[in-house]
Amino acid sequence: MTNHLTGVVTPLLTPYEDDLSIAESLYLDHAAFCLESGAHCLSPFGATGEATSNTLSERVAMLERLVASRTARPG
Repeated sequence: MTNHLTGVVTPLLTPYEDDLSIAESLYLDHAAFCLESGAHCLSPFGATGEATSNTLSERVAMLERLVASRTARPG
């Protein structure tokens, strides 16, 4: 079975706190706003190279929070 992403794929911006940690509540609110505004798919950590500003463990933890928030939805 092959699934293809279709529709609007929105890169998520990653907001940061003053200490440069990810601003979790803003991130999750932004994801929800994008989906409520018509995005079909989300591309976490944007498209501007900001993912390299975070460690792998930080990115994995934020992705787990995004999925747990039920903001993310399949297909």
